[in-house]
Amino acid sequence: MNKNDFHSLILKNVSFEGKMKGLVRFLKSAKTKVTRIVIEDCDMGPNLAALIEDCKAIETLEELHLVNMGLNVATKSVLLHLYPHKSLRTLDLSNNQITSMSEIASLLSNNQVLTEVNLSGNMITTAENFTVLLLGMANNMSVTQLSYDVSPAILPQARNPEGIDQTELTLLEDQVRLNKFIQEYILPRQTQYRVRITSAIDFSQ
Repeated sequence: MNKNDFHSLILKNVSFEGKMKGLVRFLKSAKTKVTRIVIEDCDMGPNLAALIEDCKAIETLEELHLVNMGLNVATKSVLLHLYPHKSLRTLDLSNNQITSMSEIASLLSNNQVLTEVNLSGNMITTAENFTVLLLGMANNMSVTQLSYDVSPAILPQARNPEGIDQTELTLLEDQVRLNKFIQEYILPRQTQYRVRITSAIDFSQ
């Protein structure tokens, strides 16, 4: 297969057992124009973090789906490599039994190009974790689609004194809407404004 025609990699129910070098070499090739990687329910062990680190070299990568990979323990080592990624727009971390939102919040604060984050299937069971996610979004201007699950036991309807209140839920929803407004209206206007200012300057003098 011609590497220029290779745009999507989908791995499901695969056990690698250390056979990663060939795959990594292929993905890191300058001729590989992969835009989408899906890794679901695969036994990769410590190789997963190494593979995600190598994804930094894939300048065309726009979607990364890590589904049902048991990331709870390895969340930090995996997400750390995505902080500086410049082309990644969609990150799917669904069904990974992630119990802490701290690393997710750090990613949201450090990556300002992601537009869609899927956290479905990683149940938020404490008000503290929800607040951490909220603070991460408060430092983000790019994510316009955020999927997450909150335990009914801490929702306002449960009247749990240790749960979250309606204000926090509203703030998170408002932040997503604000980001959408920023991406659709504010940033395009800012670009146009720069163009007008630049074109108005007479550099001949």
